[in-house]
Formats: sequence, C-alpha cells, structure tokens
Amino acid sequence: MKKIRIHHFSGERLDWEAEIQQATLDETTNDILLKKVSLSYPDRDFRMLSESGVYNLKDSRISFTGRVKGETPDLTFYSGRLDYRPGTREILAEGGISIKGKNFLITGRKGIITEDEKIIIDGDVHAEFF
Repeated sequence: MKKIRIHHFSGERLDWEAEIQQATLDETTNDILLKKVSLSYPDRDFRMLSESGVYNLKDSRISFTGRVKGETPDLTFYSGRLDYRPGTREILAEGGISIKGKNFLITGRKGIITEDEKIIIDGDVHAEFF
C-alpha cells in the first residue's frame, strides 16, 4: 500500500495520527514494513519522523530505524533506532541519542522514554548547557 493516513481515536479524542509513504506485509513474520513514516501526537504537541520501520501485528510492537527524529516545541531528539514496547509503554532509543533544547544538548549511546515521559540516557553521557 502507498500513501497511507491513519487516525487513532479514543472515543472522540484523537490520540495519534500517522502518515506512511509505503507499507508492505511480510506474511511469514506478521510484520508490516514501513517506509517514510510521520507520527504525530496532537495532545502532546509531539511529532516523530523516520525513514523506515517495522510494525508487528502479533504483539503491536513498532520499531523505527534510519535517522529517527522527534520534535516538540521545546526540544528535538535524534536516534538511530526507536522501539516502542506496548507492555511497559516505554520507548527505547538505541544507536545513539541526541536531545537538544534551547539551552542544552545531551548525548548518549541509548535511552529510555518512560510512560510518565521521563527520559533516561545511558552510556557515554555528555551534557552541554549554554
């Protein structure tokens, strides 16, 4: 499928929306292979972009690869890979992570964004404040 638009609602409230340039089902793994993904959470004013990804139909896990970019009004982050784990509602960032705000830059090898929206950076952590 090409040029897909998805709107996910809880009741009447829009939870998230996605634009996907291309999606292909791999029937042997139950994975949907994604290309050029834009994912937005309007209530959080958060947007994420990725060149590619994989969505597993069986366990609802999603992974984004390639240069992954996330944006809010206050910060921008980059990572080589993001994995969403629905069981713990955590987002794991691997392959390096960089978070830049108005007055700071934090980098590390990996990170976790928890359900309560805390970001924990691990491995060769470097922070600059300006």
